Amino acid sequence: MRKSVQEKECAIRCYCGSLEGVVTVPASVNRVICYCKDCQAFARFLGASERILDRDGGTDIVQMAQAAVTFTKGVEHLACMRLKPKGLNRWYARCCRAPIGNTARDKHPAFIGLIHSCMQSQAMDAAFGPVTCRANSKSSFNTALKDTGVVPVVFRFLAIVAAGFSTKATSPFFAADGKPASEPEILSTSEFEKIG
Repeated sequence: MRKSVQEKECAIRCYCGSLEGVVTVPASVNRVICYCKDCQAFARFLGASERILDRDGGTDIVQMAQAAVTFTKGVEHLACMRLKPKGLNRWYARCCRAPIGNTARDKHPAFIGLIHSCMQSQAMDAAFGPVTCRANSKSSFNTALKDTGVVPVVFRFLAIVAAGFSTKATSPFFAADGKPASEPEILSTSEFEKIG
């Protein structure tokens, strides 16, 4: 099918280039800096805090529908983990431990929070616009930071979730039966405490 002239795309790629894909930018997205302890722990799990976290301990994340993401190469490298049994599914490239994004444990709600380091910053700015929200600032490394833009982001997030329920679009992160595309590795309490 021919793409609309106005339709934007943004390439995604792991550090080593073994896993590649593309985001067809949907109408509704959120671009958020999240300072939560779990996002910080995920960066430490991957051994790449300096590549993922900003100087205040934040992760630049773009929330959107999972159906917007298509992997074009190396999907066998896609891996999944959870910091806790009931935590988010956190996706990364097994080949080089590059973060990809976060989803719920189940197929629905069908959102993905793509992590900035699988995209080029200039391409992100062009495709998704600037950061509009800073959340969970109580866990930031900068005590002067405050949460901003949270309420509009919540409403857009609900729109993203509602769109996911109302369509039968496929997801590269979950099989048709609803199981994760890669079996999640769940950290033990002691493993989490080492990085948490």
